[in-house]
Amino acid sequence: MLNTHSLTDFIGDNITIYLSRLGAQQIQLDDDGYTLDNLSLMGIALSDTRKQIVKQICNQYQVALSDDGVLYVKGSLSNFPLMKLNLTSAMLKIGDLYFTQRARVKNMFVEDVVAELKRSDLGGIPSSFQGRTGIEYRYPYVVPQRQTHP
Repeated sequence: MLNTHSLTDFIGDNITIYLSRLGAQQIQLDDDGYTLDNLSLMGIALSDTRKQIVKQICNQYQVALSDDGVLYVKGSLSNFPLMKLNLTSAMLKIGDLYFTQRARVKNMFVEDVVAELKRSDLGGIPSSFQGRTGIEYRYPYVVPQRQTHP
């Protein structure tokens, strides 16, 4: 087991990679499934789109993905530094899928829309309304009706 203490993942844990000797000069480095397991534990399901992103990242860094979710690279002992860099880079980048949680994406979308409405100077403010039952409904931004914008 190799610890790269200078790098942490999206939940603040140290990145850990595992080294296995495959032959006299052949090695494998892997994450033991840690990266995808952490995403799953954080509520990130690998949708078809996310799976495609994972494949693209693996291709970019020449990292393989096993059927059971282990990221790994195989090569000669002399290529260890590059293999370590590629695997670690892929782990970090795939871990960034954490930021695609539904609530985060929704908040970013709302922020972008509100910023565009403000930039367009349509008027409006964040608001809330109380219904007949007393329940308060919050709206991120309300644009009032105008004669030029009914």
